Amino acid sequence: MKKMGRNRQLFVGCLTIAVVAGVALSALAFGGYLNTFNSQYGTAGTKLDSCILCHGAGGPPNNPFGASYAANGHDFAAIEQLDSDGDGYTNLEEITAGTFPGDANDSPNAPPPGDVAAVPTEGTIGTEVVLTGSGFGVQKGKVVLGPVFAKVPRGGWTDTTISSAMTRPLPAETYDLIIYPRPFGSAPPIVLPSSFTVKDPELAPLPVDNGSPHTEITVTGRFFSTKKGRVYVEGLYKGQPKKQRSRVTYWFMNPTTGESELRFLVPKRLDPGTYPLTVVNKVGTASTTFTINP
Repeated sequence: MKKMGRNRQLFVGCLTIAVVAGVALSALAFGGYLNTFNSQYGTAGTKLDSCILCHGAGGPPNNPFGASYAANGHDFAAIEQLDSDGDGYTNLEEITAGTFPGDANDSPNAPPPGDVAAVPTEGTIGTEVVLTGSGFGVQKGKVVLGPVFAKVPRGGWTDTTISSAMTRPLPAETYDLIIYPRPFGSAPPIVLPSSFTVKDPELAPLPVDNGSPHTEITVTGRFFSTKKGRVYVEGLYKGQPKKQRSRVTYWFMNPTTGESELRFLVPKRLDPGTYPLTVVNKVGTASTTFTINP
């Protein structure tokens, strides 16, 4: 009997240690996830810096945001565009606004834009957008264009004016602009619905629409982007179809107006003839025709 009692005590002791260790490891693992979240979104010290980000108030199991995180390989970026709690706001919108993405009762409350305006209202990668109005706060917050953050330079944020730039490619569509004042969660975001249109490159008629190999040709238009793109001529070489990339010697876009210019060299390895000429950037393409002379 004494031996059975000792065995039972040993079993209970081991079970207790296992349970405590499991809880500790779980807490340690979540602490790592929370540190990753805070580092990725700058939320350390805010209300989102809490276990209830992914769990209920009483701890596990996961809330809807935690469930999405677990189901997507523990990758916060992969679930930014999901609406885990079904409140009509994406997880990224909620995180930026300082509300819990796993709690449908804690959501951004976007007021009408009032006298806030964005200029220009169309552009591409590198376009500088100036937002004017009031109530932006003196601390630098966030500007979101559709699903991506716009870049706000140092000194580009005041209570009445925000300077921002589109730096990441988006499909050529119309998007909302959302302003998140700082501290995040202290004020509702300011939403400008359908206020900015991302544009494919546009070509003006070519000043010179023909040339011999290695001749430098100028192309003008709009929305080429501030990041250098590519130029292709699709024609024939020794009678066989060939898409030939041309050397670009100059590429420029005015970040305010979108007015653009590039120069390229007529490719050598194409037969004489009239062919499609295509300008490509990270948003889209634009085409015209060009004649390669002998």
